[in-house]
Amino acid sequence: FLNTHLPKWIETLHPIVGTRLENPYQLDGSAYHEALLKQRSIAAKADELFTDKDVLVLPGHLVTPPPTQEVASDLEAYSQINYATLQATCAVNLLGLCAICVPVGLDSQGMPVGLQLIARGGDDERLLGIALAVERSLGTAETRLGSPPTSLT
Repeated sequence: FLNTHLPKWIETLHPIVGTRLENPYQLDGSAYHEALLKQRSIAAKADELFTDKDVLVLPGHLVTPPPTQEVASDLEAYSQINYATLQATCAVNLLGLCAICVPVGLDSQGMPVGLQLIARGGDDERLLGIALAVERSLGTAETRLGSPPTSLT
């Protein structure tokens, strides 16, 4: 679509985003259909986790993100850290579940740490209520962690 209708648009994007759109995964129709069936099967199994549970609680991130200046100009470094930081959340999206991350503390480098609350797909409103109850119990992020910095420098 982009190459046909908006070929110059990709050039205006930040390189990190642009590279994702320049070379999208090339799947023929049957391979895409097979992948979609497999994804739906795995998603159905994930949904079974919620027959006797309201939420699953997992870490929001598995690694501490580096300072922006360490990855801002290095696409490869950014891609590697981005992959590592998104591992905990990508599966939730691929499985059609809903989630919210509640800040709960700071790691050894002073970066926020969160608990990812995961619920059955479509239970967004219920999940937000649970997250609010968690926040009421623990206190707000600002109360526990302080105000965020106003500058990236």
